[in-house]
Amino acid sequence: MVEAGTPYSAIDGPAAERACRAALAKFPDHPRLLSFLGDALFSQDKQREGVAVFRRAAELGDPTGQTSLGIAYYYGFGVGQSYAEAVSWMQRAEAQDYPGAWVALGIYHEDGRGTTRSFERAAEYFGRAHAAGDPVGSSLLGRLHEHGRGLPRDPNRAADLYILALKGGIEWMYTTKQAWTPETGRAVQLRLRDLGYYDGAIDGAIGPGTKAAMQALRNASL
Repeated sequence: MVEAGTPYSAIDGPAAERACRAALAKFPDHPRLLSFLGDALFSQDKQREGVAVFRRAAELGDPTGQTSLGIAYYYGFGVGQSYAEAVSWMQRAEAQDYPGAWVALGIYHEDGRGTTRSFERAAEYFGRAHAAGDPVGSSLLGRLHEHGRGLPRDPNRAADLYILALKGGIEWMYTTKQAWTPETGRAVQLRLRDLGYYDGAIDGAIGPGTKAAMQALRNASL
């Protein structure tokens, strides 16, 4: 069975789809099973079919399905892009205190798509997700602290949040292009050194050595 939060790349799509359909044969209106099936379909690039399944789960009140449907609308995955629909479905999931919806609404406020751009509101949503133990929320809250957007610029706080997110399995800090501030880069390198994963220069330059250390910390924490 697919576990909530599992990245699509880690899902054995055909096997997960078979397992979900077998379970749904016994419990055809189980909203969480429908959400899991939607994930299995998306992992196989069956986006239109997956959206239809997410919609069923969402209409049955499942916050995971509502969040997944909102993401599909936001990016136009398997459905016509609509920021208004994305926000609407996220707000339904938010009403159930679902951390994934807090993260998404924070991103929407950060981007200013579908809602008013507000780094302060983004910080509020990311903070709620972080407090609930969501590592994506922690990483994005760290990004706001790093650049002083909606929150005081604080490289040490940013580094603490990035390290926490790495331990929680988040990898975007070393897999995507990131405009690191030198102060935050040094703070991250110091923490990686203290944890025994980095022995390079404390220069704030996030190069291959620092990224490899981040990856090693993440992998060791899984």
